[in-house]
Formats: sequence, C-alpha cells, structure tokens
Amino acid sequence: MNELAPMLDLVIRELEEKIPTESEPSKLILLLKLYRCAREELAATGTITTKLIGGARSYLDSYSDYMDNPLLDDMYAVEKVLKAKKRANSAF
Repeated sequence: MNELAPMLDLVIRELEEKIPTESEPSKLILLLKLYRCAREELAATGTITTKLIGGARSYLDSYSDYMDNPLLDDMYAVEKVLKAKKRANSAF
C-alpha cells in the first residue's frame, strides 16, 4: 500500500485520542473526518482528492499547543508528502 496509509492512520489515531481531552474539539472533529475520508479514498482508489493541505495550519489557528506536538508534526509530514506528489504530477 501507499506510503501515506500508515501516516494517515497515525494522524487518525492521534486525533481520536486528543478529541476527548479538548473542551472545544469541533476543529479536531472536522480534521478527523477529513483524514478518515482521505484514508478511505486512498484504500478504495489509490489516490487522495480530499483537501488535507492546510490542515496543520487550521489546527494552529484553533489551538495553541504547537510546541513539541507529535500530532502537528505528523499532520505536517502528511502535507509534505502530498505536496511532493503534487509537484511530481502524481495522481495525488
């Protein structure tokens, strides 16, 4: 399977763990839905058309825990791979 699959799975797990700890999880819930949709799309078609680029920025706009945050690092890693594939004119 694609290199993105385990990366998406990791972000999904981290979001699922973080949501119950937040007093205002609405942005996290939206991000979780987007990442799940992208994961399902990747499994079904081998491509991702769901807009994930900008998700890390969206997270930063709503939450201030940006220092030593593995979730944010992993979201950025997914975006980096997607941007590289887009630049290479891949199916993403």
